Formats: sequence, C-alpha cells, structure tokens
Amino acid sequence: MKMKKKHAYMGILMLTGIMAGLLTYRKERKEDRLMEGDILIREEWGKGDYDLHLKAGFIGEEDAESRIDLTVKEREYTKEELDLLAAKAMAALEKEILNGNPDTGKVCRDLKLPYELPGYPFLLRWEVSDESLMDRSGHILPDPLRKETFDLTLTCTMSAQGSSYSFPLPVRIIPPNLSREEELSLMLKESVEKALMKEPSEKRVSLPRSVNGKAVKWESVRGFGSLLPVAAGFLGAILLSAAADYDARKKEERFREELRGLYAGFTGKLRLYLMSGLTARNAFFAITAEYSKNGRKEEAGLLELLQTACNRLRNHVREESVYEEWGNSCGGPYRKLSFLICVNLKQGNEKLLSMLEEEEKEALLERKALAEKRGSEAGVKLLFPMILMLIVVMLLIMIPACMDFV
Repeated sequence: MKMKKKHAYMGILMLTGIMAGLLTYRKERKEDRLMEGDILIREEWGKGDYDLHLKAGFIGEEDAESRIDLTVKEREYTKEELDLLAAKAMAALEKEILNGNPDTGKVCRDLKLPYELPGYPFLLRWEVSDESLMDRSGHILPDPLRKETFDLTLTCTMSAQGSSYSFPLPVRIIPPNLSREEELSLMLKESVEKALMKEPSEKRVSLPRSVNGKAVKWESVRGFGSLLPVAAGFLGAILLSAAADYDARKKEERFREELRGLYAGFTGKLRLYLMSGLTARNAFFAITAEYSKNGRKEEAGLLELLQTACNRLRNHVREESVYEEWGNSCGGPYRKLSFLICVNLKQGNEKLLSMLEEEEKEALLERKALAEKRGSEAGVKLLFPMILMLIVVMLLIMIPACMDFV
C-alpha cells in the first residue's frame, strides 16, 4: 500500500512537471516577438515596454553570430488617435469629477479633480477661474452654510506625447441641501473653530454658550475605552477556563488510555498470584510492591490507585468496598474486574481464575486493536504533512510557468 502511494505521488509530480514544461513552451511560442523572421511587434500603449534577446548573424557566415539585448518601447498614438482619445477623455471626465453631484450645473459638494484618467495616456492639469470659490483639487471654499449661488469655469489641460488639449467646463455652485441636524452640526463646529482662532495664545478657551440666540450645552463624548480592559479580562478568564478544561480532559483521556494498556498485564499478574495460592488482598499487595519496585513512568497512575486501595485494606476497610471503589477510580474494564473479585471473594479462586483467563485474552485482543488504531491514526497524521509537501512542490513547479502568462 505504501509503495502504491509512493508511485502515485511520483507520477503526480512527473505529470505536473511535464504539464508546466508544455505550458511554458506554448507560452514562449505564442509570445515570440519576432514575426516572419525580421519584424518586431510592439506592445500597445499601457502594456509597457519589454526586453528582448535576439541572435543575429550574416547568411553564409556561421561564426559571425552576435547576441543583441534591447528594450522595445510600447507603441505611441498617432496625432489622429490622440485627438479622438482627448474628446473621449473629456466626455468621461465630465462624469468622473461629479463626486455625487447631479451635474456640473448643480454642484453643492466638493468635486473630484484627478491628475490622470485610467485607460487614457493623458496627464491632467486644472485651472479655476476664481480660486476664492474652489481650489484646484475641487474643494469648495465658501461657507458650507452659504445661501448664494456662484458661477466659475474649470479649465482642464490634457498632455500626452508632446501634444496638449484644453477644455473649458462651466460650473455652478449652489447652496447645499442640508438636513436640520447637519445644519446644526455645521453651525456648532463653526462656532468652536471661531473660538479657537480668536484666542490662539490662551491656555483656556471659552466655548460659546449660545449660537444664533439658542443656548448650547457642551459635554465631552467618552468612548468605551475603559470597558475594553474589563471585557478583555472576562474574555481572557473564559478562554483560560476553557483551555484548562480542555487540557484536563486530554490528560484524563491519556490517563484512561494508559490504564487500558496496562489492563492485560495487571490481569495476568493477578491471575498468577491467585494461582500461587495468594488471596486477592495479598495479590494486590504483591502487585503494588512489584510496580513500585519497577518504577516505570507508564505504571505511575495505576500504582497510585493501587497504593490507595492497599492503604485502605491496611486500615481494615471492608474488601468489597475497597475493590469496588478502586474499579470505579480506574474506570473502563477495571470496573468489571473489581466486580468479579467482589463476587468471588466468598466462592474461592477457582471460578475467578477461569474468568480472569478470559479477561486476559480479551484484554490482549483489545490492546492489539488499540495498537492498530494508533498506527492508523499515525498514518493519517503523517498523510497531511505529505500532502502539504506535495502541494509545495507542485507550486514550485507551476508558479514559474504560470507567471509567464501574466
């Protein structure tokens, strides 16, 4: 199965490399700049210049070949093409500059005066007939609470390839259509700005107590910055609690898995000690002493539970209660084992031995199945990094080939 996967990955990589090579070869043939042996093709305007490497030589002289590296400039427009583009650009500009205004005869908010127009080769320069009404970026300078109407003329000069075109554009600035809230907000803002400009050297500035004959009450707007640390603290506590619970569950799961892995060995030891004539009580003492002597890390959890059970037996706690609580603490198959020990305390060890033998066989089968499950899980975990490596290799092959098409 592993060999099949290996061959499959090798085949995918080789096929990817072949496809990338074919795509690159096709791209090179498609974009060959030299047509009919002696004709170069320029790029259209806007697509940029390109570098070209040529090899040239005289016919009949094989040794007189030279390599020539040059930059081919993009194609320039003819005068007729520029004239046509300028007219189209101006028509497009009349809509581009509106910035939400209905048209240039009803301008109540700032215009948008660009210095270039996408898709056209022109650089733009703006002039305003009255710069006290509007600046060259399109910002309206009069009072936003104005009630008057103003007329001015914008002149757009478009330049490209040594040619220039000028177009006048009449503009009428009308009073803004403000809501009651917007008007009040602008009035209050204007009053504060005037107060700040009136006394620029004073440390304390008195805000106006009335605007247009109406009393004004000023208050600081406080944000929610003070609540952020509190919210962060609560969120951190919740996340920390969830992480601690998750970690505790994972530790508990690992502990239960370790106990299940030791179950077959523990059952075998218990059966051997009972066959040698020891009682269940003494068998527990002997197994605890053996685990304590071994000192293995994987047996530490089971040893702790056995030591607790043995201490209770030494304190003359009833055996049935000790074994039952020990089985509940260990969980899983240990509950069944503690039940068997309790049931057979008064019936002797003969019947218990046969049951323990069956339990040991089932435990060995379960341990084998658990080992196979862990092996398959490990294979699945390794599959993801292998797929990532395959994707990275494919990208390393495909990206250079695809970049040629850009």
